[in-house]
Amino acid sequence: MPVNKNNSVRPGRASAVAVLMVLLLALLFCGCETKGALTEGTVTAVTKADGYIYYINGIGSTPGADYQYSVKQGALCRMNEDGTDRQIIVPMCVAAYQIAGDEIYLVSLSSDNEYIIGVTALDGTGYTVIDKMVIGTFQYLYGYLYYQTQEGLVRTDSRGGGKRLLDERNPTSTAFWGDSLYCTFADEDTGKASLERIKLDGSQKQTVKETECFIMGRGENGIYYLSREDSVLYLLNCQSGKSTKMVFTSYAEYAINDKAGLAYCASGQETGRLVEHNMLTGDKRVLNEYYCTDLVLTDEYVYFINGSDNSFLYRTRISDKKTELVTATVPLSGRVYVIDGYIYYTSPNERSRIYRINEETLERVCIHYGE
Repeated sequence: MPVNKNNSVRPGRASAVAVLMVLLLALLFCGCETKGALTEGTVTAVTKADGYIYYINGIGSTPGADYQYSVKQGALCRMNEDGTDRQIIVPMCVAAYQIAGDEIYLVSLSSDNEYIIGVTALDGTGYTVIDKMVIGTFQYLYGYLYYQTQEGLVRTDSRGGGKRLLDERNPTSTAFWGDSLYCTFADEDTGKASLERIKLDGSQKQTVKETECFIMGRGENGIYYLSREDSVLYLLNCQSGKSTKMVFTSYAEYAINDKAGLAYCASGQETGRLVEHNMLTGDKRVLNEYYCTDLVLTDEYVYFINGSDNSFLYRTRISDKKTELVTATVPLSGRVYVIDGYIYYTSPNERSRIYRINEETLERVCIHYGE
């Protein structure tokens, strides 16, 4: 199964926990899965499915009108798990995609600078346009598509039919759990902000908290969120509706191991520290003294961008705190994916090529199509 089991999220950044906020302009100018209670596929930039590794081929840009369907840079590719037989399967500028069953739902950037939702078979054949969207939520779940339009957040069937407006506002963060969608809203004009629960069919809305919040992830029992009132991490039990404080200290970024009850917390630039918090006992353990951002958590390591060393990619082994340089290159906006023993990232300083690194040997190989 693909790996970024527990995504890291910084306040003010979009959460990829169950939804990708296609604020993936970082992806576009490219492209984890978190374990949670209910999920059907994950919006991603690198993933494993049907015996292949699927990935976005580096950083794309708005295609010319005559080249919209013949894109290489930023196209959707796949290759064998051993890295052989690389091929473009969707020759468009792909901003995000999600594999669900034997289909791929994707968002591409057109020559008119519009985001187009489409669907293809796993080999890229039979491409069909579904609808247009704007930057915001994009997710396929249980036979329905959820995405942002000019009118607001909508739900359609898997081919764009039966469109229903769920909310006319633009959420600042979102997460699916059970039969509901959890959204945070903040209105700059009125100053009103809230964390709200919306039934997936749009039939009910409930305000969970009347203050500015940001969803940080989801777990087996509910969702994690930050509240601006006290800047601490909460867990909302989605069955009981009760919120419990999990980490009392304020941090700049978190990566959560929900199953183990552990939170990996980065202090920010001034303090420069990565701390493991036991959310059940309150015990703390300092893992390193670096300025860490863009945390990626696996069973063995915390990968991070080291702001104390030129924003190079580093990792710290959780068991013994051993910290080492992974590669002296700078990943695109810190977007790093770890799947089956390989680290994937795009390097904007190396002509926006995409690379993968063997976790054991740290050998680096360029997998950019055409190399």
